[in-house]
Amino acid sequence: MRFIIEIIWFQIRQKLIRVLNFIKKVANILDKYFIYNLVSWRYGGMKSKGVRSSR
Repeated sequence: MRFIIEIIWFQIRQKLIRVLNFIKKVANILDKYFIYNLVSWRYGGMKSKGVRSSR
C-alpha cells in the first residue's frame, strides 16, 4: 500500500515540478515583455523616439 502511494506521490511531484517550471518560464517572459513595454512607453512617451529607435 505504501509503495503505491509513493509511486503516485512521485508522479504528482513530477507533474507539479513541470507545471511550476512552465509557469516560471511564462512569468519570466511576461515580466520582460511588461518591463520593456513600460520602459519604452515611459521614455518613448516623454522624450523623443530616440530610445525606441536605438534598439
